[in-house]
Amino acid sequence: MSKEKFTPITYVFTGIILVVFLLSLLYSARRNFREGVFVDDRFFYLTEGTLLEYDEQNQIRLKGTNSGTDFTITSDGAVQSASLKSDGDHVTITYDNGTVFEGDWNGKSVSEDSDEEHSLN
Repeated sequence: MSKEKFTPITYVFTGIILVVFLLSLLYSARRNFREGVFVDDRFFYLTEGTLLEYDEQNQIRLKGTNSGTDFTITSDGAVQSASLKSDGDHVTITYDNGTVFEGDWNGKSVSEDSDEEHSLN
């Protein structure tokens, strides 16, 4: 049996395959390993230090304060603001319209005193 010799065209095709593989790997790593949070069935990517974005019409902007975190949610163009404060695992969210939501954070969701859970991820 004689050894097969590689031709220049074989090296070119091998190089093309490797480049396509590396580009695919980089693209999928950027898409699948990005930081962010789930809100219902949508994943909001961390695009800046204080901006989470699903698309241009659906965003969450965060602003840290001395007493907690203020955030603005844009959902399909409608804007709503709220303030989040936590005391250990106890979370209080106060919306600008006066609505207050309180519960205990278990690492994945917030449970109200009525044992109803609201997922935040």
